[in-house]
Amino acid sequence: MPFPKGLAALVLASLAVIPLGLRAEVLQIKGLKVARDLACAAGEAVTIDGIEHELTVTGPCGPVTVTGARHRIVIEQATELKVNGHEHQLQAGSATALELAGQGSRLKAAIRPSAPSEAASARAPVVVMGSRQIVDLALETAIQLRLTGFQNRVEWTLAEGVAEPALNVAGAEHAARRKR
Repeated sequence: MPFPKGLAALVLASLAVIPLGLRAEVLQIKGLKVARDLACAAGEAVTIDGIEHELTVTGPCGPVTVTGARHRIVIEQATELKVNGHEHQLQAGSATALELAGQGSRLKAAIRPSAPSEAASARAPVVVMGSRQIVDLALETAIQLRLTGFQNRVEWTLAEGVAEPALNVAGAEHAARRKR
């Protein structure tokens, strides 16, 4: 059955009025030893893959995914930060959720509520798995901290009124404690 001409025109006309800014955009960096400053638009997803990138990412990013080895990355803000690989050095001004997998990475981040109303009600997910990860957190919201693997270390400071993390630990020789 052929597509009715009137319906085809209606569909095309409706597509023409969809704001292009609502499409999901992804900022991607791939390769070897890329060094640059990047700016992401509000909510824009960022994907970083490769070896030994040196990046500074500014702006209110959406989810940020990092894979590979030996990156040095500074991220101003992310809705979610997922990191997998080896020997990364990362600093995130703020994120609402964090997942770190792999071996031997160092990560410093502030964990904030995804919305002001969620500061007291929901725990942000923070997952550290693999081995010999070193994580330094500034907690602006309560978190659910899950540690798995071997010899991971997580330390944190708490903003006023923020509850201690709820811990779920599996594996061996982890250290999880509030900074003194």
